[in-house]
Amino acid sequence: MIANKHGVAHLQCHPRHLSKKLELYISDSNFNTLTKRQRILALLICTSRCGCRITRFDAEWFGDHCLNTTISEIGRLDNIEVWRNETKRPSRFGKAVTCKEYYLSVKQIYRAEKCLIRAVGVL
Repeated sequence: MIANKHGVAHLQCHPRHLSKKLELYISDSNFNTLTKRQRILALLICTSRCGCRITRFDAEWFGDHCLNTTISEIGRLDNIEVWRNETKRPSRFGKAVTCKEYYLSVKQIYRAEKCLIRAVGVL
């Protein structure tokens, strides 16, 4: 995850983290055309392939201010099982805050990628 020159966060993945067709579609020019759920699904795919996890604080950079609801929608509407772990992160006030980390299993990464490819029409 990085911010471009306008301060807008976008997805930066190594090509092995997303299929070639999806990687070409999800670029700076097309990323903002995705729905919030599609952006978070792309973020989950990319970070899970890297062995990382996302929290609500990461999702803020991608325009999602209520990640738990978006994760619920991904599970309910896209039938993708998102795994959760509770963790503590430092807050801006110096105290730790409890939040959840979200990630996909290997099997779910492939299902999520197929779902996202179908949704954006990159076949």
